[in-house]
Amino acid sequence: MLKKITLNDSVEKAKNEYTLMQERFKEASKELSELKSTIGDRLKF
Repeated sequence: MLKKITLNDSVEKAKNEYTLMQERFKEASKELSELKSTIGDRLKF
C-alpha cells in the first residue's frame, strides 16, 4: 500500500513538472516568435 502512495506521488510530481515544462516551452516559443519578427523588421530596411 505504501508503495502505491509513493508511486502516485511520483506521478503527480511528474505531471506538475511536465506542466511547468509546457509553460516554459510556451514562453520560449513566444520569445522566439518575437525575436523572429524583430530580426525580420531589421532585415526589411
